[in-house]
Amino acid sequence: MTKSIECDYLVVGAGAASMAFIDTLLTELPSAKIMLVDRKSIPGGHWVDAYGYVHLHQPSIVYGVGSKQLEGNWAKLLFLNWTLPWKHRANKDEILTYFGDFVKDKVSNGQLEYYPNCEYDFAQSPVGNEAHVVTSLSGESYEVTIGTKLVNGVLGECKVPSQCPVQFPVEDGIVLMTPNQLFDSHVAQSANSTSDGRYRGCGSGSDVTTTGKHYVVLGCGKTAMDAVVFLQTVMNIHPTNISWVIPNDVWMLARNKGDPSSLGNALIDNEGDYPKSVLELEKQGLFVRLDPTIAPTKFRFPIIGPEELTKMRLVTALIDNEGDYPKSVLELEKQGLFVRLDPTIAPTKFRFPIIGPEELTKLRLVTNRIRRGRVTGISRSSGKAVMEFGEQEHWTSPVSIDDTVFIHCTSPGPFNGVTHGSHMFGSDREMNLLLLFAPPISASMSCLAYIEAARKNGTLDIDFCQKLSDACEPSGSRGRDCGTNSLLQALFKVMPLDDSWNDVTTLSMVSYQSILNVAIFLAVANRDPLVGLQWMKGSRLSLLSVPGSKCKLYETMSVMAIIGISKLGLPKDLIGMIELLRDRLKPLEGL
Repeated sequence: MTKSIECDYLVVGAGAASMAFIDTLLTELPSAKIMLVDRKSIPGGHWVDAYGYVHLHQPSIVYGVGSKQLEGNWAKLLFLNWTLPWKHRANKDEILTYFGDFVKDKVSNGQLEYYPNCEYDFAQSPVGNEAHVVTSLSGESYEVTIGTKLVNGVLGECKVPSQCPVQFPVEDGIVLMTPNQLFDSHVAQSANSTSDGRYRGCGSGSDVTTTGKHYVVLGCGKTAMDAVVFLQTVMNIHPTNISWVIPNDVWMLARNKGDPSSLGNALIDNEGDYPKSVLELEKQGLFVRLDPTIAPTKFRFPIIGPEELTKMRLVTALIDNEGDYPKSVLELEKQGLFVRLDPTIAPTKFRFPIIGPEELTKLRLVTNRIRRGRVTGISRSSGKAVMEFGEQEHWTSPVSIDDTVFIHCTSPGPFNGVTHGSHMFGSDREMNLLLLFAPPISASMSCLAYIEAARKNGTLDIDFCQKLSDACEPSGSRGRDCGTNSLLQALFKVMPLDDSWNDVTTLSMVSYQSILNVAIFLAVANRDPLVGLQWMKGSRLSLLSVPGSKCKLYETMSVMAIIGISKLGLPKDLIGMIELLRDRLKPLEGL
């Protein structure tokens, strides 16, 4: 039997993107009726399928939903758990509980209808105002009439190893495990407390023991880094018994290491010399400042999320170095914001992994690093495992095939390739939850919801959207009434998660677009840019919520308007829009 349902917004996918979007949308449009469907049995998106030892890359204070702290009560963290709130990084269980509680709260107060174990086929989306069909995994069907928009929250879904088989042949008898299986096996072994360290592995169900094994970690992303650290810190595997396949070296973001107590210690060591103390702490990577050329005059314990600070610093560095990317990243490395595994090898990729000093130390202990490109197959030969890297290259395990365990960390993660060619504002009746800014995703999704609410409430400045769009159009095409959705498509650009971050010719534009998206947001979300700024300052997901932080967007637009063409290589038709943004954001000067 088919059940009929009416809603304002049908949101597909109950992952982190949808959670942040729904939270802000209901804050701004409390009377909106939202239907949430997801094929998983509980909210959480890719976190449901993630490995058991995973933690957030970044501090919990900048992740989740705007209305609820993920890190929890600060007093409890400080006095019961002895954890500084800005150093808390939620684990899998904490994240799933957090999102589950959020959905329960919204369902209980009548703002949300939640349908787990249900699917929506976007390929079968109806045209016009026809009913949409949602099907449960048990076979039930729902006809959904959508009053406002269909929201795609799964387009940018993070792909994890447990859901993505390796993309190369593996011969029978090779032990290949996902991080999930590695964790589950270790937990089972610990619970059983067997004397010989034997536990159940993956593959054909063969027994695997932790003693005397050689582990080969496949992949260079954060999942692989987590596996390398887990093997050493939890399973007590010696680094000489770990080999690491690194197809490409990547730039990593240094996790914020700021600690208020470090200033007191430094002052003691330097006999009360404050300037000398803070400069020493900056050299150690413990203190950071937004502009390295300006000495801060106050200390207000702000804890800056590394991914947010680096995003701003990368744009600043590119501007200062006239678009010279290699020089810019080396400067960021000197400032302690970018790190790399091997100081003698220049990374060729940028994948947003955020790493702490203890993790980096563990990673560098593994010296068996295999840099021969991507694995094309794993086979058996003379009782040993052989990895193939094309027709010529191969690697043979140092121990027997029975004592070699491969860890599959080669899934694409957020770089899933699905978002290519899509836009946040897909049509007048559909939205896609894609990135406005560099990860983490929560801030982007919250901003998208705020724009949608502003459109619905009539506070979105459509006239200025038209002016910005006209500035980028040839003179003969200006003044056309394109409609709100087309204007938003023309102005906001999707932050790509692809090789744009690894191509010097495109990375600069990608970096500038991130800051332009922020500027456009503040310029059009309300006719008064101060309204958008105050909203961002009040959002726990935004860098601007940090006490004492400044957006400096007026100043940045001013510089980009002057040197955009000659030094930064920006297209000429973009400069007119930047000049309009500069003038519009003049009230934010110094803020």
